[in-house]
Order: sequence, then C-alpha cells, then structure tokens
Amino acid sequence: MKKLTVPLLAVALLLIGCDGSSTTPTALKTPTLSLSVGGGNGVQHRVSVGSHDFTPPGEDANFSLIAIEHADGSVTGQWEDQFGPGNGAEGGYHIAVDCVSVLGNRAWIGGVVTKAPNEALIGTRAFTEVEDNGTSANDPPDRISYSYAGYPPVYQCQHFTLPLFALSGGEVKVD
Repeated sequence: MKKLTVPLLAVALLLIGCDGSSTTPTALKTPTLSLSVGGGNGVQHRVSVGSHDFTPPGEDANFSLIAIEHADGSVTGQWEDQFGPGNGAEGGYHIAVDCVSVLGNRAWIGGVVTKAPNEALIGTRAFTEVEDNGTSANDPPDRISYSYAGYPPVYQCQHFTLPLFALSGGEVKVD
C-alpha cells in the first residue's frame, strides 16, 4: 500500500494544479518589439565618439561627443574638441548638443558653442559629422569631420557632405 500512496499523491497534486484555465505563462508570451534604442527607454538615437582626433595619438588632442535624441524629439548631449597638444583648457570647443540627425551609419550633430578659443564664437552654432563603420578589425576605420563653429542655425543637422577623416584609434557609435 505504501508504494501506491506516493504515485497517487503525485497524480492528485498534478490534477489539482491543472484546473483547466488556459493562462499562458509570462515567459511564453509573445515578446513586444521595441523600436527605440536602449530597450524602450525613450531613446530614438544615440551617437557617441571617444577618440583623439584623426591624427596619431599625441599629435592632436581629444574629440568626444554624446548626442541623444529622446522619444519626444528633444536632444541632449555634450561635445568637446580639443585641437592639439598644449591647447589644454584654453583651446578647443565645448558645444551643448541640441540637434542630431541619423541616416544609416552616419550622424550630423549640432549645438551651441559654450567655450571657444575665440570668445566671439561663444553662443554661435557649431556642427560636425561622424560615421560608424563597425567594430571589427576587418571593418574600415570610423570617421569624423572637423568641428565647424560660427554658423547660422540653418546649417544645423542638415545632411551636408563634410570632409571625413579616418580615426586611427577610438570609436564612433551611431545607434
């Protein structure tokens, strides 16, 4: 009798657990497709660059950029271009990013100059273009353009063909 009790108890528990409802377990439900970058956090596009400029390390200073286009269309970010060795805090641009336009693996970024070697450029608009060519050693190098400052707002985030220069280090990421 003892041998029959354990299997009967297991069958009874199984039948109690199967109450006939047709609820689908959460893990088996069809996943929702999110069309935004970052898993649905409201980010439409994210562009980042971290590199020395397009000349070999030590010959030119850093170029760093982050531009985020949010789901509501607003854009936030910062961009710094320190031209060359010895320029330190006095040299280069700092731009408060307020526009980004992405087309494939390329992005055009613009904003307001908040720091510049020529104080007359502070408060004017600046723009640049970047190109993400992948992360594999077999991919062509990522590319960036110069930082252009002192232009009217009409030039912001337009798909101009700017001269692009290959990075010998660092990375451009366009999402």
